[in-house]
Amino acid sequence: MQNKITDIRPQVKDESRFSVYINDQFAFGISAFDLLKFSLKVGKQITDAEKETILEALDQTKCQEYANALVCKKMYTEKELYHKLNTKGFSQDVIQNVIARLKEYKYVDDYEYTKMYIQETQEKYGVYKIKQKLYQKGIEKSLIDELTTDLENSNTAYSLLRAKLRGNRPQREAYQKYIRFLLQKGFSFEDAKTAFNTYIEDVGGFDNE
Repeated sequence: MQNKITDIRPQVKDESRFSVYINDQFAFGISAFDLLKFSLKVGKQITDAEKETILEALDQTKCQEYANALVCKKMYTEKELYHKLNTKGFSQDVIQNVIARLKEYKYVDDYEYTKMYIQETQEKYGVYKIKQKLYQKGIEKSLIDELTTDLENSNTAYSLLRAKLRGNRPQREAYQKYIRFLLQKGFSFEDAKTAFNTYIEDVGGFDNE
């Protein structure tokens, strides 16, 4: 089927973009650059296949620009970025192409993201919670295990506990309270117990004893 471009108008909110009308009906919006790229002008006849090619290219550009804006602000895992783009309604092929391009230029890099996340959170959480959060972000288990191998849970647990208690001696009955605090931070029971016992030794025992 032949389609005739019947009008091309500058858009009201952005004069660098244009509205293209085919057979007197709005067909799509397009940038000045793409308007020239596809040689679109009033009176030109285009087939359905040509129209579809143009629309796919415009969708690809739109998705790429949106993804570029996202990764320039913060790091995303591949899964997180996929979810962001998918919620915008882009096709699976377009999303995969955009992510592949960003991975090629290292704007999406799950290895580097994992290293950064561990570095930023290892003083706040235990290794189990860090692993859980990374898994939720779509990082492969093998990569998580590889990069968390050297994390020292007991030392981190001790630091958090000391900051929580501010060097004060707790009551003996508060033992379970502070163990739960460390468990909620993602530490194992053994690491939490070791950290608590070490702290009690350092401060000279429980309060009032």
